[in-house]
Parts: sequence; structure tokens; C-alpha cells
Amino acid sequence: MDTSRPPQFTVTEREGNPKAVFFGSELDLVNQLALSLSEHGVDLFSGKSLADAFFGDYFFYVGRLAAVKDFLDASGKDLPKTLLLLRGVSDYAEVEKCLTNFPQLKAVTIGDEIELTEQRADRVMEFFFTASEQILKLGKLSPVPAQRDNLLEELPVRTVEKQESSLPLDTVALAPEVELAKREEPETGRIRTEMLTSPASEAKFEVTKERAPAQSVLTAELTKPALTNVDVREPVARLFNSAHPKPTGTQTPVPNFKKRAPIFKAITLGLLIFLLFPLVIFAGEISLIGFHGWRGRSAFNSARYQSATGHFRSANFYTNAAKKQLELSESLFALFHKRGFVQRVIQLINIVDKSTRAAQYGAQAAEEAVQLVRGVTGSDKGVSFGQLISSMKGNLTLVDGELATAQAEYKTESLQSLLGTWPFHLLSQKFSNWFEELGDARNSLIQARLALSMAPEVLGLYGDRKYLLLLQNNMELRPTGGFIGSYGLVSFANGELKEFKVEDVYTADGALKGHVDPPLPLQKHLGQEHWYLRDSNWDPDFVASGARAAWFFDKEMGESVDGVLAVDVSFLESLLGTIGEIELKDYQETLTAENIFMKTQSYAQSEFFPGSTQKRDFLGAVARQLVDELLQGKKLVNMSLLSAIERGLEEHHLQLYFNSPALLAVVDALGWSGRLDTRPACEAENCVNDFLAVVDANLGVNKTDYFVNRSVKDEIALAGSGVVTHSLSLEYENKATTDETGLGDFYKNYVRVFVPKGAVLKQATFGTQPLAIISEGVASTSATLITENSQLTSFEQLLEVPPQSKQTLSLIYDLVAAPAATLVNQYQLKVRKQAGILAPEYVVTVRVPENWTMVSVSPEKNGEVAGVTSLVNEAGISYNNDLRQDELIKLNFSQR
Repeated sequence: MDTSRPPQFTVTEREGNPKAVFFGSELDLVNQLALSLSEHGVDLFSGKSLADAFFGDYFFYVGRLAAVKDFLDASGKDLPKTLLLLRGVSDYAEVEKCLTNFPQLKAVTIGDEIELTEQRADRVMEFFFTASEQILKLGKLSPVPAQRDNLLEELPVRTVEKQESSLPLDTVALAPEVELAKREEPETGRIRTEMLTSPASEAKFEVTKERAPAQSVLTAELTKPALTNVDVREPVARLFNSAHPKPTGTQTPVPNFKKRAPIFKAITLGLLIFLLFPLVIFAGEISLIGFHGWRGRSAFNSARYQSATGHFRSANFYTNAAKKQLELSESLFALFHKRGFVQRVIQLINIVDKSTRAAQYGAQAAEEAVQLVRGVTGSDKGVSFGQLISSMKGNLTLVDGELATAQAEYKTESLQSLLGTWPFHLLSQKFSNWFEELGDARNSLIQARLALSMAPEVLGLYGDRKYLLLLQNNMELRPTGGFIGSYGLVSFANGELKEFKVEDVYTADGALKGHVDPPLPLQKHLGQEHWYLRDSNWDPDFVASGARAAWFFDKEMGESVDGVLAVDVSFLESLLGTIGEIELKDYQETLTAENIFMKTQSYAQSEFFPGSTQKRDFLGAVARQLVDELLQGKKLVNMSLLSAIERGLEEHHLQLYFNSPALLAVVDALGWSGRLDTRPACEAENCVNDFLAVVDANLGVNKTDYFVNRSVKDEIALAGSGVVTHSLSLEYENKATTDETGLGDFYKNYVRVFVPKGAVLKQATFGTQPLAIISEGVASTSATLITENSQLTSFEQLLEVPPQSKQTLSLIYDLVAAPAATLVNQYQLKVRKQAGILAPEYVVTVRVPENWTMVSVSPEKNGEVAGVTSLVNEAGISYNNDLRQDELIKLNFSQR
């Protein structure tokens, strides 16, 4: 069926009018219907074939039933509202059968003797639009069955002049030969019909102005006598207009304002487009900002820094374009008194502008870092280290500047008010979270710039440099992180890595000529007569222990070094957790963060004998493979890996010492030196400075720290006299079991508690056993030793915790912090986390006199000072967290 060609229309098409398509061969039947429809604003079309039935709102077929029967069977359900005007019908049942499944179809059977006058045309239209029946019968059945037309003539439909009725205008009746037969109810399953025939009885049809025709008008009105002075055209028009658009065209004059309506609509539409166009462009630019920002972030996280730079640059371009669109629209919004709103949105766009620009500079710095690593590894011989380092520092400075500006813009009152309105409140929490993280990000930028300032010196641009790497096993804990079982040597020249090797510490210790007295605890509890490199880290201050390790290495191996780096097993696990597993092909082993400790111990202990190189060889293979993985530029310059390194520095799993005072000052300022920092946090007379550092040393020659859980509980009472009393409890739980691994055993721990100088130990107990307090000699399982240096006082105790048991060391001591006459209003406690320990549970409770009121707390408890104050008045303030890094607690009071 060809439905691609619309029918040819014969009446000028008018906007919004319904459309009727005619097709058939009986011209005399078409004229009156077409005239009636045209007078009521219906556009008329002549169909070229039955397929044109689908192009209009109504379809009128005029002709024989046989010619259209197959078409109805195939496409009847898809037809619009359709009227079949049928000649030559000899059997009503056949018509009913064709209409049974198509409720939108109606049929008028017209006897051969019937002429379709104007009145009958109106009657047909009334039936078509209002009747509930599907068949209207005009005239008699044909005596001979109709034959299928061999060829249907194409009938162009045209409007015709209105036919004058031969009947008076005041009364219009059906012609005598068309009379009404009584309305019959069909048999069950038959279609309900109306019949107009001509038996002897006379029936007249009338329509009144007062009562519009309805679906039952035929049966209700045809049996009534005719009324005079009734115009049949008006009620039919009212009937037609009640369900369809009003007539248009020449029938009713069009007012001037309606003629001008299209012009007004066009002007209104033009103004609307003019106003909305910048906003549509703005919305598109915002979408592009989000797209390029997301793609840039994905590329950055995947270490595709050049791609990230391009995406961030595009995001910044569209940000500026969006800002210009808003600025152009500002005067238009002023007409609606919304200029202030637009200005606040521009502020928000400024933050996005600064952020995308900062991201662009950051991606450029990361790409430069990749080039720097390639130069260090020797894979790129053309790197200009000085210029590259300077450019990186410049880009990081730009990043910090942009973020600082964005941070200041975010804190303005106008922007905060905008983020409280719809729909910007949906972004408020995201902005809040991002700017909370921004402080840490800017601190990291400061650290990165300071680290880059050390790079020329560290990388040997001013002369060859050599560094000692201490591999500390924190499963056998020692004061700076763990027992030194192996060491490495790393050397640089002109920015390039020249040497990296790993050796067993016993190789160096065996070369020591001469004697050095070890500390007394090592002599008595470890049985060491000499002091070697492996035990050189007895001082918890890594600046002191690092310098001592360099001294021992020089004495043992005859090589001086420019600095010392210390890493522990936990740091190596963190690196492996970031870069993934590594393959040791020579050993047919796969190392992961979960198994590196056990694999290393297996090769270190299996068939070990003095002079054995098995541990050295295995650790050397691990170190070389790990360094090879790290020094692949894009792996080293990776945000997750850099975060792991930064976390290792903050948690003292990685510590740095340099002979150069300038470099040492930088790492000291960054907190990377592992120094035991005893500097007071505040200098005011009314401020109490407190300090606590718990340092464990495993002297059991085993790896039991792998199984030990530890917790620290410190209850602090501040008195009005200025005395601070600590009730300190150190709890150790040894979960080790004696098995074939030989890792777990008695936990023999020499613990030292460092507190401010001058503190007085009042009581010491181990479990329920009271301990003696001594000031000379060495601590034991029954006696607590008090020692003192220029800055700190320490309480020392030897503990032994059997496998599958838990023990607690309790110390009560006083700190005379201020003269009694001083009005204390500040208390600051610095807690130092020991290197090598993962995250011991740390609980501190501070109690104050009833007449003290809390003013401020840092870090805030539950984020609300008011909540802390009520807690202090009743039971004090309590912190309970895992001590992953050094902690500083600040409390401010007022006394009544």
C-alpha cells in the first residue's frame, strides 16, 4: 500500500482545520456532503486511491460495497472516522458483517431511487457525528446484488454552490419517497441500525434551536409532527461546531487583531529565543565543563597526564565561556531584579575556573615529574634536571595560588547564601567536602615544593651522593621502627641513579674492628657485648639514630654516606598494595602486600647459618624488582603511590636523615626526620605543655610483634594548683602460638615512657604486682627505672608477656606544670606515635575542676564545642581513636 503520497486537496487549507478525504464514483452523493463540510471549516481532499484514506481526520467513501470490502478487511482497524455511502445494497447483513469489528466506521445505504438533497445531507452528517448506530438506511434494497466495479473513477472533490431547497424555509421535511420505518432492535450479535424507508406512514424530521441534536435525536424527533419556522441549517451547524473546530475562511469575518496575531506571536517567540539563547548556550557549556573535568580526572588517576592537561584546559576554556555568557545576560536579568543572583552564580563559576586551572597546572607538574623520573633512571638522557625541577616548582606554586583564591571565594557570605538556595543546595555538601579536603591538599603542595627544593642536592647535581638505606623489620620492634636485618646503598651522580644494592647487616657487622659499648639494656637483657649497626637505632629520635648508623657503617665498611633512610615492612606492604604484586622469576615467587613478611621470614630463617647469603640474595631480589617497578615513570608519579609515600612519612614508617644541615632542616620542618620533638606547643605562662611518647623494644630475638596488640589509656586530671596528674595504662596482648614457624614466643619488651622533664613517678604496677622505683642501674621485670636528660624524663620497664595472654603496665605520675598562683587557661598535650607500630588504640580523658569551663577544643569532639562543655562538666572530655600519627590536643578554659 502506497502511503507516501498525500491526497490532492481542492479547498484552500486553513491552519488547525480538520481534514476530510473523499474517494468514490457517485458525484451526486459527494456534492452535498462536501458543501456541508466546507461551510463548517473542514478542508476537503480528493483521494487518488483507497490508500489516501489515512491522510485525513475523516474518510468518506462513495460507491459500491464490493469495491471496498477487501480494503476494509485488510486495513479497517487503522482507518480514521469513516463514513461509507453505499449504493446498490441488496443485503443489510453483508454491510453489518463488514462493520462488526470497526467501531469507528459507519455506513449509509442509499437506495437507487434516492437523491441526496441538502436536507438529507444534513441528516447524514448528523448521523455520522452523533448517532450511536453504525448503519443508516435511506431507501429500499436493490433487487439485484451489486457487482464489483471493474474500475473506480477518480473523483476530484470540489466545492459547489449551495442548492436551493424546493421546500419552504420555515419547515424542512424529508421527501415523500423517503419515509421512516420504525426503529428496530437487531437480533443478538447484530449491529444496531436505523432505517428510513417509505411505507404508507409519513414521518417528518425536524430540529429546533432550543434543543441541540443528540445521539437519540433520530428516534426521538422523527415521529413528531413537523414544526414551522425552523431553519434546519442552524441546529446542524451548532451540532457540528459542538465537537469540532469552528468554521474558518470566508464564512465569518476575521477581526484585525486576529490577523495581527501571527506577528505578535513571532515577536514574542523572537524575544523568548533572544532571552533564552544565552542560557541554553550556558547550559551546554556547563555540560562540557563537567564532561572534560570528569575525563581529565580519569586520565590523571590513570597517570595519562598529557591527556589530563588537555581535558582540564578544555574545561577551563568552557568555564570562561560560561562566565562570559552570564556576564552578557546580566543586564537582561536586571530587568527582572535578578542581577545579584547572576553575580553570585558568576562567583561560583569563578571557583570552577580557579579549580580547573589548578588542575591543569597540577597535571603539567605531574607530567614533568614523569620526565624527571625518566632522567633519574637513565631512560631519558636529555633531561635538564635544574630547568625541569624549577618548572615543577613553578607549576605547584600556581596550583597553590589558584586553590587559595578559590578557597577565599568559597568562604564569602554571598556565595554561601547562593549555595543555600535551590538548586545549588544540591551541590552544597559536595563543595563543603571538597574544600575540607583542600586544606590537606594545600599542605601536600607545600611539602612537594619543599621536597623539590631538596632535589638538586639529593640527586647529586652538585656532586656525587651516597645514602644508606636501613631495612627495619617492625615485626621485631625497635625504637626507630624495627630490627635492622639488612641494609642498602643508593648512589646518585648528576641526577642519575648509579647504584642500588642490598646486603645482609651481618656482613657489615662482621667487618667492625674495635669495640663499642652498647646501652645497658642491650648488655643485660639482650646479652650483647658489642654495639653494631644492627642495634644502632636504640635512640627513638631518628636524627640521633640515623647519625649513629652512618657512623657505624663508616667504621664497619669504610664508606661515608650523605644521609640515611629507614623503611619498615609495613611501608613495603603499603607500596605493594598500591603497585600490585611483583614476580621474582629466579625464586618462582609472587609477592603481595599480604605475604611479603612471611615469604621474607621464610627465606631469612630457612637453613640459616653464619655467612649464609640466602637472606641477602632474596631481599636483594625483592628490592631490585620493587625499585624497577617503582622507577617506571608513570607508576612512581601516581597519586595513590604518592599518597602511600606521604602516609609512610607521616606515620614514621619512612624516615629521613641528612648530614647536610640545610636538608635536615627541611625534613625537620616537614616532620619526616623522625625527631623526638619536645618543643613546647605554646609559650604563654598560663599554658601547660605536656608530652607523651611510649617506646617499645623487642629484646626477645623473635618476631612476636606480628602477634601483639597494644593500647594506651591516659586519664589526666588538671588541678587548680597547676599540677597535672596522669594515670597511664599500657596494655599488651600477645596472641602468638608456639608453632613450626618459630615467629611467636614470649614477648620480651623493654618499654620506655618519655614525659616532660621533672615529672614525678608516684606509683608503678605490672598487672597486680607493685614495682620498685629506682633511679640507677637498669630496669627489670620487678623495678621501674627513672632516667633524665636535658629535655625529657623517662620511665623504663622490662615486660614479659607469655603467648595467649594479656598484661598491663600502670604508671601514675605528676607534672608540676605551673606555679599555683598562675591562672591556667590552656592545656596542650603532644602525643608521639612510635615508628614501626601500626595504629595502637589510644584513649585519653581530661578532667578539670568544676569551676573551669571549656572554651575551645582541638581537634573538636563531635564537631561541637557546646557538646564538649557539657561533657567536661560531668565527666571530662575523652578521645578514643587509633594513633596512626603524632597527635596534638589543645584545650582552652576559663576559670570562674
